[in-house]
Amino acid sequence: MLRAMRRKIGTAWLTPTSIEARLFANRSDESEQLMEILEDLYQSHARRYRLGVFGDRGIGKSILTSVILKDFAQRHKERIVRVEVNGRSIGFRRFLKALAGGLVENAKPLLPSLGDKQSLVAKWLDGLALFAHNDQITEGQINTLNTKYGMGAQLSADLIMALKATSSFSWEESRQQTGSMSRTQNVTDDLLHTALKATLQKIHDSTPWMVLVFFDDLDQAYTSDLANMKPALKAILDVDPCVGVVHMRTEMLFDDLRREMDAPFTIGPVDEQGLLAILEKRLDAASPEDRTRFRSPEVQNPLQRVISVTGNPHVLLRWIQGFLGSGLWPAENGAAWCADAALLDVVKRAAIVPGVDDEMLIRLAMIVDRCSVRGKHEVHRADLLQGRLKTAAVQDGKTITDDELEFLIRTGLLIPVDRFREEAGYRMDPLLDLLRPSIATRLRGS
Repeated sequence: MLRAMRRKIGTAWLTPTSIEARLFANRSDESEQLMEILEDLYQSHARRYRLGVFGDRGIGKSILTSVILKDFAQRHKERIVRVEVNGRSIGFRRFLKALAGGLVENAKPLLPSLGDKQSLVAKWLDGLALFAHNDQITEGQINTLNTKYGMGAQLSADLIMALKATSSFSWEESRQQTGSMSRTQNVTDDLLHTALKATLQKIHDSTPWMVLVFFDDLDQAYTSDLANMKPALKAILDVDPCVGVVHMRTEMLFDDLRREMDAPFTIGPVDEQGLLAILEKRLDAASPEDRTRFRSPEVQNPLQRVISVTGNPHVLLRWIQGFLGSGLWPAENGAAWCADAALLDVVKRAAIVPGVDDEMLIRLAMIVDRCSVRGKHEVHRADLLQGRLKTAAVQDGKTITDDELEFLIRTGLLIPVDRFREEAGYRMDPLLDLLRPSIATRLRGS
């Protein structure tokens, strides 16, 4: 009776976070490869480059890239201006503002190294800050900037002159109540984009700095509007000269954007030792009692089996949360933790999709499993809707309805291989992999 009432192991310490540096587990091969690429660019004085960072969702692209870029910038802190912009849940304008603001903030500490060019570049950075932090600027603000630097209108107006040359800038005059004339300029997306490029070009021409920009989750700001997404993404990548490290989901990498990349860098699955290292770092945040119980054989034995079927840290953490939260671990009842009903419960806890139909998930996992057996990692509409032999042999008539398919896509349980080409097919959210018959068999050791 006492055992049945025992408190579950807490799970707050498992909550996935993608870029918290203290939770980074050393992935030596990929870390060294990425550092070598950056060093080669630095030694060759490269100022324009686009490195695409790709890999499955949750595989650790953000944290690996962020940690290596920080280490690299610290190694060459006299010349590197490092800027990180997180694209999650922000639109085009906020992305541009964050990029401009980050450039100003991280470039200013290097100004003293420029000698007699310090004031010139500082003036440009302060000018860019006006555009980054205001939706409208006034002629008075520009005059205040001129006075601050004491350089006179000609030199201090360089950024404005550069913008006027592109037809992006034009003062709007209005008469004030006092009768005096006021001149203002609305900061449009196009104007801010042009100001960014002009400032980066000035840095390129006037300093030895390498501007290193991490475009993190670049695609996730625009998922609701595919029609405007392509030009927005291309416009952001057009911001140069800088060395851009671009992290985005592979399904968003349409052909035109792929051609913008100078080189790809793929981050693969984490091996079992790496996954265990990630867990150990997180376990430090658990209570002493929970740490002891988590390290017991009743957790470690099933954990070893679960680790063997995934190399994705995010997926593993969510699954463990499910096993612990449901009370299936510690596994004190033999193989009950990997029974079909138990695995379904864990998946539903991990995927967090309200209103999902259990039987539909099981059908989906069966079809996807057949595709994987044949060396494929995606399914097509024909596989799901009609059982056609395109990438899967659906022999028992189990299919997905049109309404179910739309639900699965809308909730992200089915992920398009290419968001811009429906015919490319879909991949199942790896959180659902526990429902695949082949995975369940491996967990049971049979």
